[in-house]
Amino acid sequence: MKTQRPNNQRPNNQRPITQTPVRVDPHLHFFALDQGEYHWLRADSPPFWPDKGQIAQSFTSAELSSAIAAAGLAPSAYRFVHIEAGYNNAQPEAEIAWLSAHMAGTGIDYRAIGCCDLLLSPESFQLQVTLLQQYECVVGVRHILDENAVEYLQRPKVQANLAWLAIQDLIFECQCDCSDHSVVTQISLFLSAYPQARWVINHSGGAVFNDGSATAKDWATLAQLADFPNVFIKASGWEMSDREFSLEQVKQSVLTLVDIWGDDRVMLASNAPLLHWRMGYADYVDSMSELFADMPAVLSDNALHVYFKQSTAP
Repeated sequence: MKTQRPNNQRPNNQRPITQTPVRVDPHLHFFALDQGEYHWLRADSPPFWPDKGQIAQSFTSAELSSAIAAAGLAPSAYRFVHIEAGYNNAQPEAEIAWLSAHMAGTGIDYRAIGCCDLLLSPESFQLQVTLLQQYECVVGVRHILDENAVEYLQRPKVQANLAWLAIQDLIFECQCDCSDHSVVTQISLFLSAYPQARWVINHSGGAVFNDGSATAKDWATLAQLADFPNVFIKASGWEMSDREFSLEQVKQSVLTLVDIWGDDRVMLASNAPLLHWRMGYADYVDSMSELFADMPAVLSDNALHVYFKQSTAP
């Protein structure tokens, strides 16, 4: 039976703090429940996970700092990308303002993906994103497409807004089912028209690619997006479809993604604190460091390049 630690701290066997190499987590969320809205975390709001209460708890820099210390990482040897978490979807800049103030003095370098509304008129959308761009930490935005992907991507104003993001050199975090041929077709049409667009596919491209149910056809559909050199993919989100996922599942999923995308465009990410359904953050850092010790690009280097625009080449 798989084990799960009750929290992120391990005071009895904390590893010595190390300075190198830099570890990067390109996908985690803070939940400041006493300040943000987080409607989706409420029991009466979708998704209706029966165990939602286990993750609907505070997770901020305090918990993160304790976890990385327990994993033996100094703040200077760790970086992360904060992905919008529903703090205030009507005013996305509120989340970034909170995040910027919250991270001051922590000694941890980070970047941020803000919330955006692709359904706004181009004028309103540009204003919304421009407010986010006031913050140096912001490198991109996300509007979760999910089951609305085809419908939204066919809308002229959505296409115009995505095109503007490409012109601004902002990352678009794409979260939808990339085993769906219709979805991938719509994405491909846009990316063919705007090859400079920088997109990052979230959560391995969909649940089927993490839970072992993907067919050869599913993988072939996802692989169509690998034809676009400015599109990257994050391997993450196993806990959303399998609360007891195994490390072997993670390894096989990552290796298959690398076979398709190459080891320079796949990034391993935690999706914390949803990760805590399965394991604490310190355990995650330890497990992934061991599992992918021979794949530094997937473990951190690619994320440094994509989100921090840093190269690890000598």
